[in-house]
Amino acid sequence: MNKTVNDFCGYYNAIYNNPPSGSNDEDILNLAMAKWDSKNPAPFPHLRAWNILKKEPKWASVPNEVATAKRTKTSESGSCSAGGSTAHCQIDINDDPIYDEDVLPVHENERPTGRDKAKNEAAGKRKGVGSSGGGGSKASSKMDELINEFRSFKDFAAEKYSHKKTVSADYARAEDFRIIRLDLDSVPEDEREVYRRMKEEVKKKLTS
Repeated sequence: MNKTVNDFCGYYNAIYNNPPSGSNDEDILNLAMAKWDSKNPAPFPHLRAWNILKKEPKWASVPNEVATAKRTKTSESGSCSAGGSTAHCQIDINDDPIYDEDVLPVHENERPTGRDKAKNEAAGKRKGVGSSGGGGSKASSKMDELINEFRSFKDFAAEKYSHKKTVSADYARAEDFRIIRLDLDSVPEDEREVYRRMKEEVKKKLTS
């Protein structure tokens, strides 16, 4: 999924950063899907995952500031107008650049935490938990929770064993009564001696 989403983000971000004139977000997505279909034999399978990941720093597109500004510097006034054609733009390289914060916002994407930094932060948190009273309280609470879960499981296991033992006792009692009521004449001759002894054992158990 990671590779597939990365590939699709490459198609989408390329179109997003240089969109056709008059296109909206839906048009850009449709163009990216068409690009995917032209490069792959199967449709893009992770659209829902991409909708969640596309705003994360790793997958988010970097705005094309030149395309976003769309400004043209005219030769007469030296001012910039939005939506002009770059073919008529005349720029003097000796002029100081003009920045308009309202037209050209600067976006600073927060980079994901590196692996080593994340490990160090996690180690620091564990150390802090071990040395602070608040951490000890949380650890104690977690231990109590685990103990309660163990007790619940132990009670359930004991109840299950008791039920199984009761069922086994009921089954053994029913088998004893079946042997007592058994008519030896209906038993094959070679098995009569065995059932006769079984009946005697059951009688002894019931009368003891």
